[in-house]
Amino acid sequence: MRTRLGLAVPFLLASALGACDEGTPAIVVEKPALRRTPGEVAAVYFTVANRGDGADRLVAVAVAEDLADRIEMHETVVEDGVARMLERPEGYRIPPRGTVALQEGGRHLMVFGLREEVASEGGLDLELTFERTGKVSIRVPVGDEAEGEGSCCLEK
Repeated sequence: MRTRLGLAVPFLLASALGACDEGTPAIVVEKPALRRTPGEVAAVYFTVANRGDGADRLVAVAVAEDLADRIEMHETVVEDGVARMLERPEGYRIPPRGTVALQEGGRHLMVFGLREEVASEGGLDLELTFERTGKVSIRVPVGDEAEGEGSCCLEK
């Protein structure tokens, strides 16, 4: 099930936190932002916080076919003074009680074949799949909205 998310305050289902046993992840996605580049390509940034006692891993990302051709997990690395962007199909490990930032110059999502309708709709809905938590739906704002505080979510 996909959920529209607000942009003002991070939202976490309290019942999900209360149900967390030792060794269980509690994933929160904060401050999503979409940055367009020339052409039909964009980068998506956000922070993933794991407030639980168990590690998790972002293993897949999905976008509606009518809004973009595909989305991939990437990382920019510098080797011998040269920056390269590498695809990371293995995803990103989210340590217990830790955070992972998807940000410019590091880990990020790349959206290819982004449609113009995304800007007019004010955002891009993504589905993130975590190894243990499962599917988490987020709305990534476009343009001026992307500058503000983000949203977060937890969905089982």
